[in-house]
Amino acid sequence: MKIWDISRMLSNEFAEWPGDEPFRYRLTGEIANGGSVNLGAITMSVHNGTHADARFHFDTNGASIEIAPLDVYLGRATVVDLAQTFSRSREKHLITREDLKPHAEAIAATSRLLVKTGRWADSTTFPNRIPVIAADVPAWLQKNGVKLLNG
Repeated sequence: MKIWDISRMLSNEFAEWPGDEPFRYRLTGEIANGGSVNLGAITMSVHNGTHADARFHFDTNGASIEIAPLDVYLGRATVVDLAQTFSRSREKHLITREDLKPHAEAIAATSRLLVKTGRWADSTTFPNRIPVIAADVPAWLQKNGVKLLNG
């Protein structure tokens, strides 16, 4: 199985969710300044860059991320490319069942769904409108055996 790294590169210029802790990397010790090694420190929110949202993110009684099984995050996935659909209208922000239905067979076969909208091409600026799934999509995804959604 080929493994694709879909992570976004973190940097000090990466835009954070408004009001959240930004990503920051700094050197705390340097060989050039007499240190025996170069040392660094990172501060950031768990919501920066490529990440997984636990149920707790949306539900106070939901499970937190440290108990999520890792096997959910590794395996075959279906990529649904909606970039062209989203590029036709800056107002479009809902990912609907109608967007996903043409791919239902592939989605059910892999149980992991990656949705490409093209809405956050510039990681230095937080988008003024982010894509979200329509209210009826979670039940449709569950019915189709999806255990991972990334968008």
